[in-house]
Amino acid sequence: SRQARENVSAALQRLGQGPGLRLAALPALSAEEQHSLEQHVALYNVVAANVHSNSVGGGELWEKRLKSGLTDYTVGPGLAFLADRTGADTALVVIARDAESSGGRKAVMVLGALFGVGVPGGNAFAVAGLIVLRSGRLLWQSFDSSISSDLRVEADAGKLVEGLFASYPAAAGAK
Repeated sequence: SRQARENVSAALQRLGQGPGLRLAALPALSAEEQHSLEQHVALYNVVAANVHSNSVGGGELWEKRLKSGLTDYTVGPGLAFLADRTGADTALVVIARDAESSGGRKAVMVLGALFGVGVPGGNAFAVAGLIVLRSGRLLWQSFDSSISSDLRVEADAGKLVEGLFASYPAAAGAK
């Protein structure tokens, strides 16, 4: 929703005032540039899901690979125009989703609780990645989720974003 998007954006802006991360607004984009950006964000969503699934269930080999860096993960060099237009070296991509339980699902949750059966409610999930604009290489990625958050609530959005950036390395020179 609009409120959830505003809350997540506000939490990101607060983080962008700290050390190691400086957020800049996107410049006005042509239709072609906007389309390219949207395609790269969609591709990042696929790459992020791949990194996440491999880090969750990939075993020891994937654990070592992920700890040694994300050098094999890329969205390609198609965002170099943003480096030219903004002077930034990297782009921060944040994708957040929030599912709220319907009234019927909440009733099932109450009934389930009466009988000792847990029925999951809504949940919030976010992924963030830092991408080198000229090469498309993924430098850093993080995931966070909560089964009790509602991103339409400012405090909940703030907690999810803080959890998302708990592992963010305060890299020198990150723009």
